[in-house]
Amino acid sequence: MPIPAPFTRSQSGAAGITFRTDRERPRILSGYVLVLSVFAGLVNALYWSGRQQPDDWSSLWIAGILVNNGNSDHIYDFDPTDFAAWSGSAWQEVIVTNDLSAAPHPFVHIPGVAYAVAPFTDVLSFEASVVWLTALCGACLPLLVSASWALWSRTTVPLPALLAITVAAWYATAFQSGMWLGQTTPIILCMTVCGIAYARDRPVAAGIVLGLAGIVKLTPLGLIPLMLLFRHYRRGAATATATAAFVALASLVVGGGGLFGTWIDRMRWLSAHVVVTGSNRSFASAVLRDKPDNGGVAPVVDDVPLWVSVIPILVAVVLFAAIVWAAWRQRRWAAPLVLMGAYAIATMASSLLWNHYLLVCVPLVIGIAVFSQHFETRLRTVFMVLSVVALLLLYPPLNEQVGAAQAEDGLALPWAGFTALVVFIGLLAASAAALPRAQRGSPPGPGSTAETEHQSSGRHAKSTS
Repeated sequence: MPIPAPFTRSQSGAAGITFRTDRERPRILSGYVLVLSVFAGLVNALYWSGRQQPDDWSSLWIAGILVNNGNSDHIYDFDPTDFAAWSGSAWQEVIVTNDLSAAPHPFVHIPGVAYAVAPFTDVLSFEASVVWLTALCGACLPLLVSASWALWSRTTVPLPALLAITVAAWYATAFQSGMWLGQTTPIILCMTVCGIAYARDRPVAAGIVLGLAGIVKLTPLGLIPLMLLFRHYRRGAATATATAAFVALASLVVGGGGLFGTWIDRMRWLSAHVVVTGSNRSFASAVLRDKPDNGGVAPVVDDVPLWVSVIPILVAVVLFAAIVWAAWRQRRWAAPLVLMGAYAIATMASSLLWNHYLLVCVPLVIGIAVFSQHFETRLRTVFMVLSVVALLLLYPPLNEQVGAAQAEDGLALPWAGFTALVVFIGLLAASAAALPRAQRGSPPGPGSTAETEHQSSGRHAKSTS
């Protein structure tokens, strides 16, 4: 599909490749992206109406109610033997007196999130809040695709590609399971990718977005030290740090030091245990899935063999080395490769790899598609086949969503999501590193045309990738 080339040769005939001017920067929120986002939000809310069991969203809603009731000290009450189980009389009272989901999950976010949700519990019913959340998640999906496309191709996403990738991502088990549980992952991932894509050109806005995303899901905050390695990203890193620090300080002030300390203890506790359940697609959960016998929905294992913890770390080291190698060969794309690669690797290596986290494969797949368009036919075919095989691991029947009766039966594979994520990270590094030398400055999107000026002949020759 023809789209404008994101780079041109310098008019002096030098081999260097120049970036777009400010006026030519790709637009993430173009007119048709905005229209499709609104449409996707409405369709998503209508489709999921009456189909969800938003236990994850219930945890945030209950925490907000507890704040309003003056019981903020109890927002972190939980059952230490079952990660999916709440505990305590304060939670019991809220659940009995409010119309919530069937099995609310415990609250694990920073205290400020509970205080941010609290005002909404006064003006919205739980059912209405779920509709708004579902609509917002649906609206973020086309925006995620657009940001991912701009990140790798430096062009505005064409409408046909936007439609095709959005529909494919919507059908993925990662998105479906997130909607069933009432998750915020599509929103947070969209904010993270938008932040990375705009960190160079709009550092303040990008930093604020990354900082806010990192407060809800901590992984984006890990990108800040890496951003400091790249000159044009340091202002964005500083803004993200200031944003996250402000919100963290606000959480400390409004919730008190005791509540903030309880949250830190909870995070430490989570890092020292493995939650074993079908919706946790981490390496540790897949290996230990037959070990728990307490009958819980998400039993917690504390005696984890050393090798179970070491293997994901070793895989992460190898993958990050591959990303760094690709970034070294692809200098002008080093920052997006390192930042997006590190985010995906951190997601993969965690002991909590919830199924909906696998939505991170969307920007990875788009990156692979953009880079591999410039390979010779045989190599491009190899990348395409490997990508298709990995994609199959993200859809039923190999990857069933939470709540499906056959999720652990038939063809469903407990290691499907983890394997797909590892493969996509590896393919992203390989496709970037293998980019033909003439294209390493800035790869155009699939099917684009690059123009090279030959001063010696005074003529222009077009080369189509």
